[in-house]
Amino acid sequence: MIVVWALLALIAIWIVASGAFTWYDARKQSGASPQELLRLVLVGIVDPLRYWYLEKPLRLPVNERTAWLQHMAEKLGLSNIQAARCPLCGTEIPTAWTTDERGRLTVAPGPVKCPACDFRLDACRHCRYFRPAGIRQSMAIGGGSISWTHGYCTYYKTMQPVEELTTSDMARRMRERGYTHLRGPTPITDSYVPLEHCTAFRLDPKRLQHSGVRKPGRRQRLALRVLSRTHPTTKASPKPEGEPDEEAQWLL
Repeated sequence: MIVVWALLALIAIWIVASGAFTWYDARKQSGASPQELLRLVLVGIVDPLRYWYLEKPLRLPVNERTAWLQHMAEKLGLSNIQAARCPLCGTEIPTAWTTDERGRLTVAPGPVKCPACDFRLDACRHCRYFRPAGIRQSMAIGGGSISWTHGYCTYYKTMQPVEELTTSDMARRMRERGYTHLRGPTPITDSYVPLEHCTAFRLDPKRLQHSGVRKPGRRQRLALRVLSRTHPTTKASPKPEGEPDEEAQWLL
């Protein structure tokens, strides 16, 4: 019972201390209404990192915010907050990261490559639309090997013989129905580079581990959100492509 009361006391002390520090700091911000102060205090209690690395910097004057972002980058050993280290040679990639309109981590408008060895951060293997070679067979038989060096793009579709898209038996049935070619996932022979003219890249942070890329920590990601909100960048939105008709979808 004593342990429970001690834990509750520590929680209460944490709430009071965090709330007091946040209130004192937020109160110095000009133009903050009582409702806004209350919101900031709640943020400081529930998620302190969000207040100190996102909410507060957004309210700083431009020159102070710029200095804060530079200080954050220097603490990480980088020249700027968008930079990353190449996993192959350790060279800094100057403009690597940004965040999208929903605050999610993504790569900066490309090309995003190492200036020393040409390693690409915006390569197919880091995209959510990339399907590694062998994954379909592995899922079907519960085993097999998966290769991340090549595979398919599930976003861009190209016309291909039905034999390359399905089993020989299914291909025969499709040819009997008059289908000799269908639009299927575009083959990728080298996943270390992006497809030519690709504008549909969507980062999947979990896939960075396959290249040894270190994902930015939460402090850096919050700082990137500050930068994105105050210096927004635009990126072309992918144009949806056509799909096979319902019968072709069923056959696939």
